[in-house]
Amino acid sequence: MTHYMNLWDDSFCAIKEGWKTIEMRLNDEKRAAIKIDDIIEFTNTTTKEKITCSVKNLYKYTDFTELYKNHDKLSIGYKENEEADPDDMLKYYSKEQIEKYGVVGIEITVPTPTYILASMYEGPFDKRTVEMLRRVIKKRDCFVIIASYFESYELTDKFAKVFYNKFVEAGFEFKTMAVVDGRMSHEEAQRTVREADFVWISGGDTPTEYHSICEYGLDKVLREHRGVLMGVSAGTLNLGKTVLCPKSNGYDQQQIYKGLGCVDITVFSHYDMGDIAEDKLELSNTYDFYYMTDDSYILCDGDHKEFYGNIYYISKGKKETICQDFERKEQARA
Repeated sequence: MTHYMNLWDDSFCAIKEGWKTIEMRLNDEKRAAIKIDDIIEFTNTTTKEKITCSVKNLYKYTDFTELYKNHDKLSIGYKENEEADPDDMLKYYSKEQIEKYGVVGIEITVPTPTYILASMYEGPFDKRTVEMLRRVIKKRDCFVIIASYFESYELTDKFAKVFYNKFVEAGFEFKTMAVVDGRMSHEEAQRTVREADFVWISGGDTPTEYHSICEYGLDKVLREHRGVLMGVSAGTLNLGKTVLCPKSNGYDQQQIYKGLGCVDITVFSHYDMGDIAEDKLELSNTYDFYYMTDDSYILCDGDHKEFYGNIYYISKGKKETICQDFERKEQARA
């Protein structure tokens, strides 16, 4: 479940910087509904910036004096040179309110996003892919599919069903599934993606998809997302720092643009294990990139990268094998 709270700028920044880990609140009806592993979306009242956190623990006390005794001042938002005084909370809550409801310290973490870059899956997920998904999918409340073509509703619904069923068949059924396309307003699309536990970014025409993502304001939402984001084909390319669309991929003119930058790599999908096109080799003199076959994936989780399938690293016209014959390898290549 997702909860929404406002924060003053100093508290918001302290959470974003990672040193304030306890949010102090009155334990009223609204806060009593919060459970461990729930999500809280904080909004900076000054800048309107938002940050999503997960609830790690809940500490309930009779008053703020007791809370202050049990937590160091940095964790509750005081700097080293500031005095931590429980009476500071009287600015926000009266003594009568504190006596009536008690108080709660909400321990929060800013989750690290997980990115899965895949090529395509014509059939079911194989055993290794299912094992990887089992490791990274922590919550199964909401599964969201971002369409390739925001106005092609019939095509979108057809493929949304096909790909979501792959997850269901692999044992990953979510409470709700939503498709984000032109049938939603910009605000509804942003809210839907923001609240998702797992976001699938579809394949299709790469620049067209990116244009729709930006038009709907989803680029910022995806960059700030703290759940699992999985791209296939065009979705994978658009997650990268630089998107390369050469003529050999079917474009009339070569296109190069900045991607979402969620990951620090550039990728090509659908490698057929044949010779690499000359224009791609030429691009590798300026842009290093990975090339992967279908049913392969690159998992990016913090500084950790995991490679599975048939994946090659192309730089300065040379091809380096990362993994092949559907083996799995781990490394931390920038």
